[in-house]
Amino acid sequence: MHSCPPLLVVLPPARLRLRTKTIFLPSTHSCPPQTVSRVLNITLPEHVLMAKMLARRVCADCGKGYNVANIKEGDLDMPPLLPKPSDCDRCHGKPRLVIRDDDKAEVVEERMKIYRSQTAPLIDYYSAQGKLQDFAVKKGLDDTPRLMRELGIPPAEGEGAAKKAA
Repeated sequence: MHSCPPLLVVLPPARLRLRTKTIFLPSTHSCPPQTVSRVLNITLPEHVLMAKMLARRVCADCGKGYNVANIKEGDLDMPPLLPKPSDCDRCHGKPRLVIRDDDKAEVVEERMKIYRSQTAPLIDYYSAQGKLQDFAVKKGLDDTPRLMRELGIPPAEGEGAAKKAA
């Protein structure tokens, strides 16, 4: 008999209804419906999140994404994600960077308003149950290994050895 893993919800959600306290796993999964056992709330100061969102750029030719924001504030260290010559055979590290329509200030501000209104009740709900755990982003994508450890996901093959050698 195999044991079912505890069910984890990560906030911010794409869409999650507060009244949904039991999660139904896909029918191919052998575990019965479960209640949420832990909620991981990924946090970042809103002004930093806004700065990162407003600094997103894409290559007009190939669509590869970049971020031109360089955030260094307290323990936050998020360098820009800039083009490299090896990124694209067409762009050779010198893409025509553009701002997508959905990354313009008025759209981002509306998305943040929706995020706050939809996520605050979930944070309150799961906090009251003692299931909420915050995960503070400090290094952007470089936080991924720390996030994976927090989630109990083992490092990818060779990743642990490479980190130890560095």
